[in-house]
Amino acid sequence: MIKSILKKAFGINKPEVAPEPITQATIDTVNRNPRIKRFDIINALIEKHGYNSYVEIGVRNPNECFAFINCKEKYGVDPGVEADFPVDFNMTSDAFFAQNNRKYDLIFIDGLHVDEQVKRDIANALNAITPNGTIVLHDCNPPDLHHAREDYYDFNTPATVYWNGTVWKAIVDFRASDEATKYSCVVVNTDYGIGVIRPTTQGAKIENDNPFYAFRKFEKDRERYIGLISIEEFEKEYIGKPIVAHH
Repeated sequence: MIKSILKKAFGINKPEVAPEPITQATIDTVNRNPRIKRFDIINALIEKHGYNSYVEIGVRNPNECFAFINCKEKYGVDPGVEADFPVDFNMTSDAFFAQNNRKYDLIFIDGLHVDEQVKRDIANALNAITPNGTIVLHDCNPPDLHHAREDYYDFNTPATVYWNGTVWKAIVDFRASDEATKYSCVVVNTDYGIGVIRPTTQGAKIENDNPFYAFRKFEKDRERYIGLISIEEFEKEYIGKPIVAHH
């Protein structure tokens, strides 16, 4: 009755359409079954720059990434909330950086996927990398709004248990900050979006014209907001040769 009155009074006649379900075709190609995974990109950067030290923030299960990293020194940081695998630093990333007193060549951020935490992790990592060091991040390019939900435990969506959180917001913030004039920041379009932050002399910040972080606006211009590039573009500009997949 109320709906019919509103339609008559205000001309509201929009059909009620259920959201389209996520299909395998839209997410499998570069996400669930990527040709190049996060550890492939990390290993390529380690080889390219001759890195000797690596830190992984948010190990969870080492067989998902940590175990595949080829580096002389590598350290894992994880508080053990999701899984209880042994790590070098059994603590939160905030606690780790608070007690840390050394520099590392590459820091991989894959901890709590909430933008406030990711922004802190980026800021702390910038103070903990060597002059030519690199920061890598996971889950920067959620395929849809369901994957980008704030609450991981909201499984009543088409994305079910798959979750990228709001890492993308932290990437937008970084690219719109003064730090973007000193560091390049791109996201490689594979494995749910692999962010790469590296020092540069040719940096430039973007304008964040999406202050309320509306996902619908973000997804229409991902390339500009998060610097989304293809694997091929990343290989050409950052590695100089094709990346070899080890899986």
